[in-house]
Amino acid sequence: MPEKNQPKDYYDSAAEDYYKIYQPEKLLYRDGAGDYFRLQMILRLISEFEAKAVFEVGVGDGTPLAYMHRMGLKVRGCDISEKMVEVSRRRFKKMGVEEPLIFLADVENSLDLMAGLRTEKADLLVSVGVMPHVNNDLLALRNMHSLIRPGGKLLIEFRNSLFFLFTGTTQGAVHLR
Repeated sequence: MPEKNQPKDYYDSAAEDYYKIYQPEKLLYRDGAGDYFRLQMILRLISEFEAKAVFEVGVGDGTPLAYMHRMGLKVRGCDISEKMVEVSRRRFKKMGVEEPLIFLADVENSLDLMAGLRTEKADLLVSVGVMPHVNNDLLALRNMHSLIRPGGKLLIEFRNSLFFLFTGTTQGAVHLR
């Protein structure tokens, strides 16, 4: 089984150029078009919910969270990668958001999540591309659930073996399954 830090190491190394996976130009190539369409689908679903505050587990470089912010939502989030947190914070600072609530945390560690969560619970939690990297699904899901208010919604992507076949994604991240 891969060591726990391998996904973190991959995402630390990919952070600076990660935004490219969401660009429409990727539609011209088989590799990566799935990321663009997945983001479009997530934003459409979010617009159908009546959420005002969103928490994202696995913010990556902050691209999806930035789109949510532009939709008028109050956004917060975390990532296991220090470099992704840094890049995401930089993105929000360029957008004029001085104190983005984006912090370093492991979704399998409730103390990490609670230490960084200094505001009210969210109406909606979004987690895309995180579950293939966790060791304990139930623990991660329980921790995610603790971040939303009663009646809130979870929007979590669970990938299966057909995911890469249909999305054309061939990213080099370490997936535990």
